[in-house]
Amino acid sequence: MEILAPVNADTLDAALNAGANAVYFGLKKLNARRGAKNFTQDELSEVVKKIHKSGAQAHLTLNIDLSPRDTGLAARTLAFATQCGVDAVIVRDPAVLALRPFFPRLAFHMSTQSGVSSSAGVLMARELGCDRVVLARELTRKEIQACCQIPDIDIEVFGQGALCFCCSGRCLLSSWVGGRSGNRGACASPCRIGWKSLAPDSREEHPLSMKDLCLVENLPELSRLGVASLKIEGRLKSAQWVALAVETYRKAHDAVEDLSLLRQKAETLGGYTGRALTPGYYAGIFASLTEGDQGRVKSSCPCGGNADGETAEPPHLEIHISVDAQNGTCFDCHLGNHAGVVRIPYQRIANPRRAVALAEMLDALQERLPQAAAAEFLCPDDLSAALYPRRCEEMLYQGIMDFLRQATKEDDGNIHVALPEEILSLQTLHGRSPQNKRNLGTQPDLVRFRLDQIGFLAKNYASYCTAKSRVIFPVTGHDSLEEIRQAIARLPENARENVILALPSVCYEDDLPALRTIVGYAAQENLLLEVNSWDTLYLVREANAGFVTGQGLAVLNPLAARMLALLGAQWCAVSCEIDQQQLEELTAASEIPLSLTLLSAPALMTTRAELPKRFAPQANGKPGTPFQDARKTLLAARKEGVLTALRPLAPFDWRGIRNANIAAAHLETDYSGLDDPQRFEKSEEKPFLFNYDRQLR
Repeated sequence: MEILAPVNADTLDAALNAGANAVYFGLKKLNARRGAKNFTQDELSEVVKKIHKSGAQAHLTLNIDLSPRDTGLAARTLAFATQCGVDAVIVRDPAVLALRPFFPRLAFHMSTQSGVSSSAGVLMARELGCDRVVLARELTRKEIQACCQIPDIDIEVFGQGALCFCCSGRCLLSSWVGGRSGNRGACASPCRIGWKSLAPDSREEHPLSMKDLCLVENLPELSRLGVASLKIEGRLKSAQWVALAVETYRKAHDAVEDLSLLRQKAETLGGYTGRALTPGYYAGIFASLTEGDQGRVKSSCPCGGNADGETAEPPHLEIHISVDAQNGTCFDCHLGNHAGVVRIPYQRIANPRRAVALAEMLDALQERLPQAAAAEFLCPDDLSAALYPRRCEEMLYQGIMDFLRQATKEDDGNIHVALPEEILSLQTLHGRSPQNKRNLGTQPDLVRFRLDQIGFLAKNYASYCTAKSRVIFPVTGHDSLEEIRQAIARLPENARENVILALPSVCYEDDLPALRTIVGYAAQENLLLEVNSWDTLYLVREANAGFVTGQGLAVLNPLAARMLALLGAQWCAVSCEIDQQQLEELTAASEIPLSLTLLSAPALMTTRAELPKRFAPQANGKPGTPFQDARKTLLAARKEGVLTALRPLAPFDWRGIRNANIAAAHLETDYSGLDDPQRFEKSEEKPFLFNYDRQLR
């Protein structure tokens, strides 16, 4: 089993020295840890050489949703990664999977952000040409075992580090509250802050802040199950933490120390974040996984730094002074990973009284150089008294400042590399699909209600639907065919054949038989299915059923839509996270029919974890007591199948927007997250526009 370690510019050596078999890291852009000290294009080649020299493999993260402007950078990143000898890329967006055939030397690993949670998802990943799947973090031992039984594809699981409250790759909370998308690497971690129930006598608690995962005692069992790689989370952690984590799991793998003793050592890793450790879902534990009313305690870890990754002192400037073969004086400058030389040619001194000793010149430069540079001159004693014309001080100062400007210049994250014609051709788009002709402000043709809202919909059908409307019913593996048939039967006769059944965004191994039954029923009745995960995409393609994609496989870029269409999607949902500029660019360029949601109270989090009682949903299927953070973000929890969904009390609403630059094939109003749809038909409150009127980061 491979021990896979998280690294950044400060922690690479620590991971390699501690015995990691492979490391994963990001560049400046297009990775899910934009806040880490990621590598630049200039550094990547040497970084990969160092990793390979240690006998380890280099895995590059490319694991975010890509905007229309990101796809070219993604292609150039893959090309440059190939040139530098990167072994594997960790991916999420369908657009990157579309590029896979052009990079046969790279292994493609489907990220945990892709939300693969069953053997069906693993089969789909294999069909897409992936070499490995990083499973969703919330799987049990039995579910991991089922995934490991799929041949010809490797399985990777997380073994140590932070757990997300939300099911992997499904969180919208950070994006909802401030436009910082966890699906684009900018998560603000609102789950870690305090939330307060609106129930009487409540206090601030931390019901969404998960304990940290620790599977060090389970390593032998994971190996027996067939897990190929054990992943440690922590690209924002310190070098000391990474070294201790890798060393602990290395010893567990090599069976050189008792597992119970290693579990005690692992407590130090949890002490760094101030969070308790748990084997969590792997051990079938779903309750008491959050910190509750305690929250994060003060770090007790001797690993240095803090849990947010601010660990290293800024590098200081070292200048080594020597004389070269031509008697010129060389000032070798070193700042972090940057190096450069300032050279003063040999100087003939005609009048020593007008000259200045090198030691004196260096003292003057210390006064002039920026204090932040913390310059240290390393000068041989025999050169200290050497004389130079006074103009050399200015010459040396300007040379050092030029070096500092280059060394501290913020890398823009762009990759500069030429792409072959076949890749450029793939990215060439041929204009908007003629089906994308419904502008914002026109009548929606799709409407979404829960099965248990069928009574309301049947009574008020004419208020929400037209003769050409299509009704979407979300279903789970826990809805019976009889319930689905009864709901469809209550619709007007001309609407029944146009019903769309929306499969869940998250499903697990035990859900597959029931979902196969629903998929088979839809195929037999010639009903469209909405696919919201790679897992259910496999089931639908297996049954040769017609399908579209929904928010669980939503797109931000036209190349992703094209890839899903090649797999059979009749139309593709646009991500509800999208901002106005991205939306205009996407709908102007997409060759594939798109659907756009105008109103919805989406599931901001979907979880297997049981919430503390004060925040939990009601047992009768009704939402629990609402709760809010300091910014007054109001959420309520509802049981949806075996999962709990956290939805906002008020939806985003684009129905009042008029924009001729945005057009889609289908416009949807989604009432499935609202218990009182009529309230928002009459509301005079200013609508919340989600990210439409701000920048999605």
